[in-house]
Amino acid sequence: MSTIAQRYDVGGVLLDRPFKIRRLGHFGFNIEKLAEAREFYGDLLGFTVSDKADFSRAPWFPKDKGLGESHGYFMRYGSDHHAMVLFSKPVMDVRADRKFMSEVTINQITWQCGSLREITSAHSYFEEQQVAIQRVGRDMPGSNWHVYVYDPDGHTNELYYGIEQIGWNQRSKPRDMYYRGFREKPGLPQMSEAAEIADAQAKGIDIFSGNRPDVPTGETYDVEGVLLARPFKITKIGPVALFVDDGAEARALIRQNVDTLGLGAVTRVFRRDATKLGAAHPVEPFGLVFLDPPYRKGLAEPALAGLRDGGWLAADALVVVEEAADAGVTVPDGFAEVERRAYDDTVIIFLRART
Repeated sequence: MSTIAQRYDVGGVLLDRPFKIRRLGHFGFNIEKLAEAREFYGDLLGFTVSDKADFSRAPWFPKDKGLGESHGYFMRYGSDHHAMVLFSKPVMDVRADRKFMSEVTINQITWQCGSLREITSAHSYFEEQQVAIQRVGRDMPGSNWHVYVYDPDGHTNELYYGIEQIGWNQRSKPRDMYYRGFREKPGLPQMSEAAEIADAQAKGIDIFSGNRPDVPTGETYDVEGVLLARPFKITKIGPVALFVDDGAEARALIRQNVDTLGLGAVTRVFRRDATKLGAAHPVEPFGLVFLDPPYRKGLAEPALAGLRDGGWLAADALVVVEEAADAGVTVPDGFAEVERRAYDDTVIIFLRART
């Protein structure tokens, strides 16, 4: 990777790179148990399926390998077309145009930028910096303009702009409008979203014929005055942590990734034992925490106690713990157990931090 020396005009401001990351976007996994994962993130956590992709229709799909379910799920909690994507790991492992390392189960980590020009400029920038590029263009479904790059550890990072918004009628963009997808770097300028809609209508496309999710049932929980199917509602993207080997090389890799993406101002890396976290201050407490300790090591209870005692949890924070079903997790004081669900040899425990 070459040394960064040039300054770039990004919306009238000179920056060290030709784009500015505005926020963490959507997230994706390559899943071994796809049906169970769709139930977990959909039925249990409340993500809505905006669209499904059927990879068995793709020319690269090997129909004689018995790969199981071939669908990918684009899921959302708000108006962005997708905040979570779930794909089959056996299917993704045979894609010639993707280079997922065998131990990497993260499909994508994404970062929203502020303009289409930033995306095309980022593509040129990554080429100059000799960063491995997966692809550039515009995805359908989702309509987001993008450039995908690999970090040195093999994780796929997407910089994107202009993701599709799902409105009051819950319908996504119809497949007949996918002709506006791109498999190459787009020329600038491109037509606006409003012009795309007018163009589709001129072609006789029913713009209201996209996918609509099933009507929800069992909405019996009063969540701040609204009846919902579960006693909580996910409302925003939270912090995401990636765990790597504890060593100088791993820490240097993290710092390099943060610098390349310009995320120094919004990234915190803690080198701590999760069972001995200490005080959170001056870090603001978190409203959503996932714990996935090594199974049957008795680590969940001390990790929960560390979160509680160190002030890491906001009032009424949701904590999700994954453990072996036979581990016999005992919930410590300071937490109210909401629900337990078993999946084969795994149990998922939902807790609320008591105020």
